[in-house]
Amino acid sequence: MLNLERLRTLDALARHGSVSGAAEGLHVTTSAVSQQMAKLEREVGQQLLAKNGRGVRLTDAGRLLAEHAARILSQVELAESDLEAQRGQVVGELRLSAFPTAARGLFPTALAALRAEHPALRVRSQELEPEAGIARVVRGDLDLAVVLNWYNKPLALPEGLAKAAILDDVADIAMPAGHRLAERAEVDLAEFADDEWIT
Repeated sequence: MLNLERLRTLDALARHGSVSGAAEGLHVTTSAVSQQMAKLEREVGQQLLAKNGRGVRLTDAGRLLAEHAARILSQVELAESDLEAQRGQVVGELRLSAFPTAARGLFPTALAALRAEHPALRVRSQELEPEAGIARVVRGDLDLAVVLNWYNKPLALPEGLAKAAILDDVADIAMPAGHRLAERAEVDLAEFADDEWIT
């Protein structure tokens, strides 16, 4: 029977593309990843990794099993969530990121409320710029990323991701009282393209 922790290691290796990346994602040492993979290879009786320069790559059998591993782990998480929902509990781990301003401005209150309402839910959050946050959601390292989405320059999302608005944040521009646009209630950022900026 396949061991779930070893499948989790294979899944991390497939997503991160390296032993060191998998180790970082799983919060273990590189030798722990190597040991788990060696045990998994013995378990299935096939070579799952092949040397690739200084690193490794998945063999055909490794890629095949990694595809199954992703589906199996997803089903296990779903089963655990369904069982807990049956008991009226929200449990598990929620992995979040936000750009620095949102992490400092939105997360403290939101995460405190989440902890109070769902004490069994483990939340891990980190500050990441929008592009890095989205990339980690695509890779499966994060469940959700709080990002910026300018109305005049919408953020492109990769296929398979969805977005929802949290709030509109008005950006103010301070300028001298005699500036040509000072009397306007609303301006477009592009109108300041030729101005000298302090910050």
